[in-house]
Amino acid sequence: MDMPTSSKELQSTSDAPTDGQQKNTRIATRAPAIIVGVVAAVVVALSVFYLLRPEPLLVQGEADATRLDIAARVDGRVKEIPVERGQNVPANAVLVKIDNPETVAKLEQMRAAMAVAEAQLANVLVGTRAETIAARKAEMERAQAAQLLAQKTFERARILTEQGNAPQARLDQTTDSLH
Repeated sequence: MDMPTSSKELQSTSDAPTDGQQKNTRIATRAPAIIVGVVAAVVVALSVFYLLRPEPLLVQGEADATRLDIAARVDGRVKEIPVERGQNVPANAVLVKIDNPETVAKLEQMRAAMAVAEAQLANVLVGTRAETIAARKAEMERAQAAQLLAQKTFERARILTEQGNAPQARLDQTTDSLH
C-alpha cells in the first residue's frame, strides 16, 4: 500500500472524489429544472394552440314559415298524408304518399316482362328441343348440298367458257350463285 508522500499527491487524491460528487450534484439539480422547463413549454404550446383555434359558430334562434311549396317527381293523386299539421319532421321523412295508377301499371308490366325473360332464360339453360335440332340439321344439310351443286355448276361453266362453248355471262351467273 502506497501512501502519498507529498502534499500535492495528497491534495490530488482528495480532489478526485469531490469532482465526481460535484458532477452528480449538478446533474441532480439540473434534472428538476429540465422537467419544469419541458412542462412549461408544453403548457405554453397547448395554450397557444387553444387560443388560436377558430371557435365554431353557434347560432340560436327560430325559423318560421307560413307557406312551404313542395313538388312531386311523378303525377298522381294524394293517397295519404302521414304527418300532422305543425308536427316536427326529421330529414328525409315521407310527407305525402301519391297514388298513380299508370306508374303502378308500368311496374306490374315490368314485373311481367321480367318473369317472361326469366322463363325464356330457363328454356335456354335447359337446352333446345330435339325437333328444333333435327330441323336445323336438315337445313344445314340442304345448304351444304346447294353449295356442292353450285360448285359443280361453276366448274362446268368455267370449262365450257374456256373451250368457247358457253358465253361469259353464264360463267358470271354461276360465279355469283356460288358466292
